[in-house]
Amino acid sequence: MCACILNRMFELHCTEAEVRRFEHVNEGMLKMMNRFHEEQQQLQRQLDMLPDIGEHSVNRFHLAGEINYCHDYEDPKLFQMEEDAFYGSHWNEMLWAVSSLSRMDAHTIHNDESNKLDDGYTWAEGPLRIPQFEHICVCYLVHAFCTHLRYSIPDLLRMTTYICERSMWEMSEAEI
Repeated sequence: MCACILNRMFELHCTEAEVRRFEHVNEGMLKMMNRFHEEQQQLQRQLDMLPDIGEHSVNRFHLAGEINYCHDYEDPKLFQMEEDAFYGSHWNEMLWAVSSLSRMDAHTIHNDESNKLDDGYTWAEGPLRIPQFEHICVCYLVHAFCTHLRYSIPDLLRMTTYICERSMWEMSEAEI
Protein backbone atom coordinates (compact mmCIF):
# COMPACT_ATOMS: atom_id res chain seq x y z
CA MET A 1 0.00 0.00 0.00
CA CYS A 2 2.83 2.37 0.81
CA ALA A 3 4.32 1.94 -2.69
CA CYS A 4 0.97 2.94 -4.20
CA ILE A 5 0.89 6.13 -2.12
CA LEU A 6 4.50 7.02 -2.91
CA ASN A 7 3.96 6.32 -6.62
CA ARG A 8 0.89 8.56 -6.68
CA MET A 9 2.77 11.33 -4.86
CA PHE A 10 5.60 10.92 -7.37
CA GLU A 11 3.27 11.23 -10.34
CA LEU A 12 1.71 14.41 -8.93
CA HIS A 13 4.98 16.00 -7.80
CA CYS A 14 7.59 14.58 -10.19
CA THR A 15 10.43 17.07 -10.71
CA GLU A 16 12.93 17.37 -13.56
CA ALA A 17 15.68 16.17 -11.20
CA GLU A 18 13.68 13.01 -10.43
CA VAL A 19 13.13 12.34 -14.12
CA ARG A 20 16.88 12.73 -14.77
CA ARG A 21 17.65 10.38 -11.87
CA PHE A 22 15.13 7.86 -13.22
CA GLU A 23 16.80 8.00 -16.64
CA HIS A 24 20.18 7.43 -14.99
CA VAL A 25 18.91 4.49 -12.90
CA ASN A 26 17.12 2.95 -15.89
CA GLU A 27 20.24 3.21 -18.06
CA GLY A 28 22.44 1.79 -15.29
CA MET A 29 20.09 -1.14 -14.66
CA LEU A 30 19.92 -1.92 -18.38
CA LYS A 31 23.73 -1.95 -18.60
CA MET A 32 23.96 -4.11 -15.45
CA MET A 33 21.36 -6.51 -16.82
CA ASN A 34 23.06 -6.78 -20.22
CA ARG A 35 26.49 -7.34 -18.67
CA PHE A 36 25.09 -9.95 -16.29
CA HIS A 37 23.28 -11.66 -19.16
CA GLU A 38 26.43 -11.76 -21.30
CA GLU A 39 28.43 -13.26 -18.42
CA GLN A 40 25.66 -15.78 -17.85
CA GLN A 41 25.73 -16.82 -21.50
CA GLN A 42 29.51 -17.13 -21.50
CA LEU A 43 29.40 -19.35 -18.42
CA GLN A 44 26.64 -21.47 -19.95
CA ARG A 45 28.69 -21.95 -23.15
CA GLN A 46 31.65 -23.09 -21.05
CA LEU A 47 29.44 -25.56 -19.18
CA ASP A 48 28.03 -26.83 -22.47
CA MET A 49 31.57 -27.62 -23.66
CA LEU A 50 32.23 -30.02 -20.78
CA PRO A 51 32.48 -33.61 -21.99
CA ASP A 52 29.49 -35.90 -21.58
CA ILE A 53 29.93 -38.67 -19.04
CA GLY A 54 27.14 -40.91 -20.23
CA GLU A 55 24.32 -41.13 -22.70
CA HIS A 56 21.93 -39.06 -20.55
CA SER A 57 24.28 -36.24 -19.59
CA VAL A 58 23.61 -33.76 -22.42
CA ASN A 59 22.90 -30.29 -21.00
CA ARG A 60 23.17 -31.60 -17.47
CA PHE A 61 24.34 -28.31 -15.97
CA HIS A 62 21.84 -25.51 -15.58
CA LEU A 63 22.23 -21.89 -14.52
CA ALA A 64 19.87 -19.39 -13.00
CA GLY A 65 20.67 -15.78 -12.31
CA GLU A 66 19.04 -13.19 -10.11
CA ILE A 67 19.53 -9.49 -9.53
CA ASN A 68 18.19 -8.15 -6.25
CA TYR A 69 18.45 -4.96 -4.27
CA CYS A 70 20.96 -5.19 -1.42
CA HIS A 71 20.18 -3.01 1.60
CA ASP A 72 22.58 -2.64 4.51
CA TYR A 73 20.64 -1.18 7.43
CA GLU A 74 23.78 -0.30 9.40
CA ASP A 75 25.53 1.38 6.46
CA PRO A 76 22.85 2.37 3.96
CA LYS A 77 24.16 3.64 0.65
CA LEU A 78 21.15 5.67 -0.40
CA PHE A 79 21.10 8.34 -3.06
CA GLN A 80 20.03 11.59 -1.43
CA MET A 81 17.57 13.75 -3.34
CA GLU A 82 16.32 17.26 -2.84
CA GLU A 83 12.75 15.90 -2.76
CA ASP A 84 13.39 13.49 0.15
CA ALA A 85 11.42 15.52 2.69
CA PHE A 86 8.38 15.83 0.41
CA TYR A 87 7.64 12.11 0.63
CA GLY A 88 7.93 11.97 4.43
CA SER A 89 9.53 8.55 4.17
CA HIS A 90 12.32 7.34 6.41
CA TRP A 91 14.22 5.86 3.48
CA ASN A 92 16.58 3.64 5.45
CA GLU A 93 13.81 2.00 7.48
CA MET A 94 11.41 1.80 4.53
CA LEU A 95 13.90 0.22 2.14
CA TRP A 96 15.05 -2.22 4.82
CA ALA A 97 11.43 -3.29 5.42
CA VAL A 98 10.59 -3.62 1.73
CA SER A 99 13.80 -5.48 0.92
CA SER A 100 13.07 -7.88 3.79
CA LEU A 101 9.67 -8.63 2.26
CA SER A 102 10.98 -8.84 -1.31
CA ARG A 103 13.34 -11.78 -1.04
CA MET A 104 12.21 -13.12 -4.39
CA ASP A 105 14.25 -12.57 -7.53
CA ALA A 106 13.42 -9.54 -9.60
CA HIS A 107 14.59 -11.16 -12.76
CA THR A 108 15.68 -14.62 -13.67
CA ILE A 109 18.07 -14.94 -16.56
CA HIS A 110 16.99 -17.49 -19.11
CA ASN A 111 19.43 -19.48 -21.20
CA ASP A 112 18.66 -17.70 -24.46
CA GLU A 113 21.16 -16.40 -26.97
CA SER A 114 20.12 -12.80 -26.35
CA ASN A 115 18.38 -10.72 -23.73
CA LYS A 116 14.94 -10.88 -25.31
CA LEU A 117 13.25 -8.99 -22.50
CA ASP A 118 15.08 -5.77 -23.39
CA ASP A 119 14.46 -5.63 -27.10
CA GLY A 120 13.93 -1.88 -27.47
CA TYR A 121 10.29 -1.82 -26.39
CA THR A 122 9.40 -0.10 -23.16
CA TRP A 123 8.31 -1.96 -20.05
CA ALA A 124 6.46 1.13 -18.77
CA GLU A 125 3.49 -0.56 -17.14
CA GLY A 126 1.54 0.11 -13.98
CA PRO A 127 3.11 2.92 -11.95
CA LEU A 128 5.77 3.46 -14.66
CA ARG A 129 3.18 4.50 -17.23
CA ILE A 130 3.12 8.20 -16.45
CA PRO A 131 3.44 11.22 -18.75
CA GLN A 132 6.83 12.18 -17.28
CA PHE A 133 8.35 8.89 -18.56
CA GLU A 134 6.79 8.82 -22.05
CA HIS A 135 10.19 9.50 -23.65
CA ILE A 136 11.99 6.74 -21.71
CA CYS A 137 12.32 3.12 -22.85
CA VAL A 138 11.93 1.50 -19.43
CA CYS A 139 14.06 -1.64 -19.09
CA TYR A 140 12.68 -4.90 -17.76
CA LEU A 141 14.64 -4.82 -14.50
CA VAL A 142 13.19 -1.41 -13.53
CA HIS A 143 9.75 -2.77 -14.44
CA ALA A 144 10.33 -5.84 -12.26
CA PHE A 145 11.35 -3.81 -9.21
CA CYS A 146 8.47 -1.31 -9.51
CA THR A 147 5.73 -3.64 -10.74
CA HIS A 148 6.40 -7.16 -9.46
CA LEU A 149 8.20 -6.32 -6.22
CA ARG A 150 7.07 -3.85 -3.56
CA TYR A 151 9.34 -0.92 -4.46
CA SER A 152 7.94 2.47 -5.38
CA ILE A 153 9.51 4.73 -7.98
CA PRO A 154 10.82 7.05 -5.23
CA ASP A 155 12.39 3.98 -3.55
CA LEU A 156 14.08 2.99 -6.80
CA LEU A 157 15.56 6.47 -7.23
CA ARG A 158 17.33 6.16 -3.87
CA MET A 159 18.54 2.57 -4.20
CA THR A 160 22.20 2.22 -5.21
CA THR A 161 23.46 -1.28 -4.40
CA TYR A 162 22.44 -4.50 -6.10
CA ILE A 163 23.57 -8.07 -5.82
CA CYS A 164 23.92 -10.29 -8.87
CA GLU A 165 23.80 -14.00 -8.04
CA ARG A 166 24.21 -17.10 -10.13
CA SER A 167 23.21 -20.60 -9.16
CA MET A 168 24.26 -23.75 -10.92
CA TRP A 169 22.87 -27.20 -10.51
CA GLU A 170 23.43 -30.52 -12.16
CA MET A 171 20.61 -32.65 -13.35
CA SER A 172 20.95 -36.16 -14.74
CA GLU A 173 18.81 -39.16 -15.37
CA ALA A 174 19.45 -42.71 -14.30
CA GLU A 175 17.76 -45.91 -15.31
CA ILE A 176 17.71 -49.08 -13.30
